[in-house]
Amino acid sequence: MFNLQNLKQLIYEKLANDATLIALLGGNSNIFHFHPQQASNIPYPIIVYNILGIEDNVYDSDRDGGINACIINIDIFSSSSTTEEADNIADRVYALLHNQNLSNTNVLVYTCYRDYQDENFDESSQCWRINAHYEVTNVAK
Repeated sequence: MFNLQNLKQLIYEKLANDATLIALLGGNSNIFHFHPQQASNIPYPIIVYNILGIEDNVYDSDRDGGINACIINIDIFSSSSTTEEADNIADRVYALLHNQNLSNTNVLVYTCYRDYQDENFDESSQCWRINAHYEVTNVAK
């Protein structure tokens, strides 16, 4: 069993501690649990991750409660003129998470699927958006 608080921390640490990913983010640890406010002027590219859904013990998701599985949503935003930057970041996130244990825990990211849309360019923010869902589960070591 794991809980949402430590899962969010494990995802952040897995991504933020990878030098290749940080380099792709322009040397910045622009990895957030929620999209930062526009007024914060954080430069793109950025990664935004959040929890979409959990299974088992759905009402017991505080620090002491546990869940058996959940779905993580990861969005990559890039203001580059092409999708290449966002695609490279998405590929690196996939390499770090897909079929990988998070730290030395029993938490395993066991599958990933990307949501393809006809148009991945967001007119309102003038940036590219690449989206993927990762399924996370508790496994025996």
